[in-house]
Amino acid sequence: MKNKMLLIKSTIYPIIFALALLKIFFSTTFLQASTFEVKNTQISKEFDINFDKNDVIDAGFKIAFDDLILKIIKSKDHFKLKNISEKNLKSMVDTFSIKEEKFIDNHYHANIDVSFNKKKIYEYFEKQNIFLSLPKQKKVFFIPILIDENLDEITLFSENMFYRNWTIKKEDHFQLEYILPVDDLDDVRIIKKQTNYIEEYDFKEIINKYSIESYIVALIYKNKNQYKILSKIKFNEGLIIDNQIFKDLNSFFLNFCLSKS
Repeated sequence: MKNKMLLIKSTIYPIIFALALLKIFFSTTFLQASTFEVKNTQISKEFDINFDKNDVIDAGFKIAFDDLILKIIKSKDHFKLKNISEKNLKSMVDTFSIKEEKFIDNHYHANIDVSFNKKKIYEYFEKQNIFLSLPKQKKVFFIPILIDENLDEITLFSENMFYRNWTIKKEDHFQLEYILPVDDLDDVRIIKKQTNYIEEYDFKEIINKYSIESYIVALIYKNKNQYKILSKIKFNEGLIIDNQIFKDLNSFFLNFCLSKS
């Protein structure tokens, strides 16, 4: 049983870190077919005498729609859709599926996927004088580095569980295509040479080999049960430095999921 739990953690924890790091990105799927799909919309409502599951699902449609318009139209047009009627919104829903239903402390929680009809979306936007601004898929070079402060040890590439399991959720169809570095002994030597200055190191020796403009370097510090992620995120012309600390990974995962509801 203990070994099974270790196996689960080795695959789940990288996903947790992926969710934490990629809150600045999105996981809406833009299909070449006739629908826009918005996946993994979290919904929640108190389970009391007035509880109506249909009301919760309708609220989920609105959350999914709001997520969608953030990705496909310019911010200056968002206000035009603020008061969209429930009838208009539901008419644009092709299909939906409910996943992971559960009751926690007298609250109903669920995860839904919603497919919006592209043609109806286009027609409605045209009436509102709104024009789509679809994002393009982008390649991102990603370097995860695990630093165990208790053991004073750096773990890289195939020995690093975050590196091994980063692409475990390919079916989510992120708009970003992640390119991970090859397990190269020269790169291991370069990084370990910078151990004492790793937060200041720009990783250009490694990044330049791949000819990809955008990159994420994630320094994941482990200290007993606490984890800190220092992320260097280069997108377009800007460089973002992001720091996050998690005292308990399991509670972080729960809080992240419920915060979307």
